[in-house]
Amino acid sequence: DTDSRKASGKRACDVLLLPVGDLGVLLPECESAGTAPMTSVLAFGDEAPTLSRAARLGIARRAPERLPEALERIAESGTFGLDRAIGLDRLRDRGFSDEALDRVSRALGEGLPLNAAFSRWVLGDEIISDDLRLPPESFDSDGRGLLSAMGFSRSDIQSAEAALDGEGEDIASLIASDCGLQLGAGPEAEIALASACAKALGGNVIISVGAHGGLDMAEAALEAGLGVQLVGHRTPVGDDIRARMDHIVALAEEIADEADAPLAPGSHAGDRKSVARSRLPDRRKGYIQKATVGGHKVYLHTGEFEDGSLGEIFIDMHKEGAAFRSLMNNFAIAISMGLQYGVPLEEYVDAFVFTRFEPAGAVTGNDRITRATSILDYIFRELAVSYLGRDDLAEVDVTHDGLGRGEADGTREPAPFTEEAAQIISRGFSRGQLPDNIVILDKRRAEKVAEEEAEAVAEAEEAALEAPEYLSDACPVCGSYTLFEISEEGDIECDTCGDEGRRLN
Repeated sequence: DTDSRKASGKRACDVLLLPVGDLGVLLPECESAGTAPMTSVLAFGDEAPTLSRAARLGIARRAPERLPEALERIAESGTFGLDRAIGLDRLRDRGFSDEALDRVSRALGEGLPLNAAFSRWVLGDEIISDDLRLPPESFDSDGRGLLSAMGFSRSDIQSAEAALDGEGEDIASLIASDCGLQLGAGPEAEIALASACAKALGGNVIISVGAHGGLDMAEAALEAGLGVQLVGHRTPVGDDIRARMDHIVALAEEIADEADAPLAPGSHAGDRKSVARSRLPDRRKGYIQKATVGGHKVYLHTGEFEDGSLGEIFIDMHKEGAAFRSLMNNFAIAISMGLQYGVPLEEYVDAFVFTRFEPAGAVTGNDRITRATSILDYIFRELAVSYLGRDDLAEVDVTHDGLGRGEADGTREPAPFTEEAAQIISRGFSRGQLPDNIVILDKRRAEKVAEEEAEAVAEAEEAALEAPEYLSDACPVCGSYTLFEISEEGDIECDTCGDEGRRLN
């Protein structure tokens, strides 16, 4: 093609420059479709957001000394945006660790909204359960609910979402403008670029024009000798949704790999990491303690788990006002809920013993506690003595000499109460000690004795099989009846003296 060769001086071919429907699949790194101007200077890399390639080239040409600072500022836009929207200090005061804030900042930088950045799949089960003391399964995709549970109001959350909306794009656009780059090229610039491409390539260049408001641009393109394609809409590659979702999925997979396995529902006995409720059996053990504190009758009811540990309490005040009785009943329900969700009894004991309010004074009806500073002081001292072995909280010493245990007083050593005993008697009622009329057989010891007897029988049978069968004749040398045959020909031997010979028929 001689005309084309003369026109371009570079290639002898006809060139058609036309945006395809899915340019992101054909050219994944392409930042704009055809000669269309870029609509965004922000790109999303594998680790953090960054400036687009065209923006980096433009800044490197106009203000190269500002490029490293611009890239660093864009990469940390998630942290800056989080600090400006909510406040890092406020989040730390609510219990968020630096690791949690780093995960949220990275998620915001990757383009996730606030609701997703504070979800379970970003923070992880360990941070939500250990640091924030919340059940992770309640916040699978509800970051707003988690923020609300940590004390942030609805207006705070809405203000933060508004502040974070387009945070990275705004910072990138501001940086590009400060460096002298002109954003939002008009139709004239696109037509000029297409004309230059047509002249350089020596071929026909077709530009796409929107169906609405593109009449002036189409006329200008036709006057410049360019082809025009009418399209319903123009979708910039920089806003490709699938590319954004790929980064979000990659971030979720990375966080899932870093997060530990979900906590298995633990037992009720002192597992502070457990947030699952341990239900009491419908028919359960416990005891009722009646006592009088300062002239007021108090009935303490307890319920126990299958292993004998405390699972619930009920408090009944005899002939008290309706308000006070209801308050004590609801307090007991709150304590029971905490015990079933894994709060150790020791924490309640340390919190409520020796609290002072009326009624208080002498205690009658309890063989270990004689005085109390309040109803709560009496109740939790009784529970500590019965379930924790805290003899240091009792005034009456049960030992025969009354000398106590010395330095061992106040320690929380487990009471000598077997699992078998917990199946038939209340641990609290017996206060960790078995009554004299109850004897628990050691199953493991019985099994061991049975195994030893079986081994002895097997050894005896094996020895009987290996022992020789003695003859009825006496040995002619020593006279012992220990002759046995050593061959089928009739040769015999004495097991006592060792004399050998032949048996005479």
